[in-house]
Amino acid sequence: MSLVRAESLKAYYITKAYGVERVVKAVDNVTLEVRENEILGIAGESGCGKSTLMKTLLGIVQPPLTVVGGRVVYTVDGKDVDVTAASPQELEGVRWRHVSYVPQGSMNVLNPVRRIKHTFRDFVAHRVQRMSQAELVKWAAEHLKSLGLPPEVLNAYPHQLSGGMKQRVTIALATLLKPKVIFADEPTTALDVIVQRGVIQLLSRIQREEKNSLVLVTHDMGVHAHLTHRIVIMYAGKVIEEGSTAKIFSAPQHPYTQYLIGSLPVIGDKEYRVSAPGNPPRLDRPLTGCRFVDRCPKAMPQCRQAAPALVETGKDHKVACFLVSPEEEKESA
Repeated sequence: MSLVRAESLKAYYITKAYGVERVVKAVDNVTLEVRENEILGIAGESGCGKSTLMKTLLGIVQPPLTVVGGRVVYTVDGKDVDVTAASPQELEGVRWRHVSYVPQGSMNVLNPVRRIKHTFRDFVAHRVQRMSQAELVKWAAEHLKSLGLPPEVLNAYPHQLSGGMKQRVTIALATLLKPKVIFADEPTTALDVIVQRGVIQLLSRIQREEKNSLVLVTHDMGVHAHLTHRIVIMYAGKVIEEGSTAKIFSAPQHPYTQYLIGSLPVIGDKEYRVSAPGNPPRLDRPLTGCRFVDRCPKAMPQCRQAAPALVETGKDHKVACFLVSPEEEKESA
């Protein structure tokens, strides 16, 4: 069962200066779903549209970002809610209870002049039934303790906490009301590897114990390898490959995905790692054909003439590439 669906979603940044309109197609005709009880990873290099897709899935769409096509649908208590057409009141009714968000740079979202307990109080003030200050502090303290933080954190200001502790506090806020889906945008950015490991283990434990779904955005393929169940690979605003984590890492089909996997370091392997040549295309210019064509060593004439569709090439595996066909993967399976 899918909890969140994006259907032919198009989200563009549209600006106008000196009478000239500029359109950046950050998310261009993306279709995907978030299933029950899974960790879905969204991967790709910087500028590929990951964070824009995350904002659009959450309904956080403000100019110059505009949804020009498609829709986002939440399945809430067996009913569909069209996020792209919902009112602010309807969105408020599903946010934090059905979906929650750990934003990029979340260590900086805490109010620097308010104690953590006051941040929790502000968060739950209009989302739960009336409760006393003592009840709120007890509830928040128990929740923080379950995430490995001492109750004393509630009396601290953000600047008195380490980066890892602040990250855990933001995760605590996002999971306090036990939502069905948690969106996490680069949750391990700016953390050292030891703290990253702790955050990854925490997110994995929360998902396992609560049996909710986690959507994880990061360009770190190592994090995806250790945490996710399925991966969506984005390039230049489009989904170019989607499948189980095991399948993507063991047999990547798209040339761009192969570069991503091949760039990962391996202990004991001192061979030179080859990255994708060139640069991604500008998304504010007309694009024909495959968007990876100028960087692909296997490009064919047809790659410049038409954009390959995202087609199923095997069980729960989709690829947008003329080099791969359903028959080829079935034969190699």
